[in-house]
Amino acid sequence: MTGLIWAIVAVSLVLLSVIVVHLQYFIENRNVLLKKINENEFRYYKNGVEFIITNDNILTVEKFTSYNYNTKAAKGLLPTDDYHYYIVTLKDRDKLIITSLLIDDFSFFINKTKVHKRFIAWLNKKS
Repeated sequence: MTGLIWAIVAVSLVLLSVIVVHLQYFIENRNVLLKKINENEFRYYKNGVEFIITNDNILTVEKFTSYNYNTKAAKGLLPTDDYHYYIVTLKDRDKLIITSLLIDDFSFFINKTKVHKRFIAWLNKKS
C-alpha cells in the first residue's frame, strides 16, 4: 500500500508541474499574437502594441529549456520537457517573452541566442 501512495504522489506532482507550467505560459501569451512576415521578420502584438522583430533590432535572445529538451537520451522523460520560452531583448530595451505555446522554434536568430537549461522551464520574467 505504501508503494501505491508514493506512486500516486509522484504522478500528482508531475501532473501538477505540467498544469502550472502550461498556465504560466498561457497567461503570459494570452494577449499576444506572433506573425511571421518572412524568414527574417516577425511581428509581435501584445495588448494592441506592435513590436517588429528582425535581426537588425535584436540585442539578445535567451532560450530557457529543461535539461532534457532536444536530447536523444532522455527526451520525453518528463511531460514538461517540451516546454521552453524565449526572452527577446530588442535594441530599444523592450523585452518580449515568446513561449513554446506560440512558436516551437525561434532559433533562426541562433547567432544571438544564449541557452539556459533548468530542471523545468518555469517562466521567470526576471531571467
